[in-house]
Amino acid sequence: MKISMTALAVAALAGSAIAQPTFLVSNGSTLYRTTLGGTTQTFNLGDDIVGMAVASDGTIYATSASANATSGLFELYTLDDAEGTPTLTLVSDQLASVYTALTFIGGDLYSSLEGGQFLVNIDLNTFAETSVGATGVFNVGGAAYDQNSDTLYWSSGIDDALYSIDYGTAASTLVGSLGIDVAQQGMDFYEFDGVLYHAVDNETTGRFELGTTSTTTGAYSFLQTIVNANLTGTTSLAVIPTPASAALLGLGGLLATRRRR
Repeated sequence: MKISMTALAVAALAGSAIAQPTFLVSNGSTLYRTTLGGTTQTFNLGDDIVGMAVASDGTIYATSASANATSGLFELYTLDDAEGTPTLTLVSDQLASVYTALTFIGGDLYSSLEGGQFLVNIDLNTFAETSVGATGVFNVGGAAYDQNSDTLYWSSGIDDALYSIDYGTAASTLVGSLGIDVAQQGMDFYEFDGVLYHAVDNETTGRFELGTTSTTTGAYSFLQTIVNANLTGTTSLAVIPTPASAALLGLGGLLATRRRR
């Protein structure tokens, strides 16, 4: 079997590039964009964001924390040009509730209802919510889905702990304590490196920071500081491949397709 040097080079580069995701962390109407060990850029989104989630096609959805002054309803946006100058594009201003801790499971968008104990599914065509059930987990700030293990995770600010949630029944299981005092937080699972990333307003250290959380023990581990102060706005996290990672993944897939012909 012949393997071209180009294919080997792409595979090697892809392996290193995939380990370098881009982190989009919102706090209120401010968006921070950073990479591990890289510089942090700051953008004004124009609305306070409470939840972000990345769909399978790469579209980033975001929900607002404040009701429209006229209708009393809430907004759903797409976050566009994530690697350039990020902006919000309105999808709907008819959401009935504050949807925190967004996450996609397949093509379905799930959320905790107003940071409370209920797991709901949001229809992206009608924007209606369907309740899955009560989880018994309160003040949910972070949600992430691991497609490899088919597991939904929620993080609670009440007891500063990580839970797994059965998204069919809403039953919850305690994974373990984060080991820190968390105020605002957001989570996302990055499938390319198999890591659960966690953005937290860490009351223990006094920093707004990025870290990882163990899906085995629930323990949080610090990675880097985003802002060296505690922040009060609602927080969410979306993790996306860097442009180099995405390009190499695409090229790797193209080469694999050619080899199968």
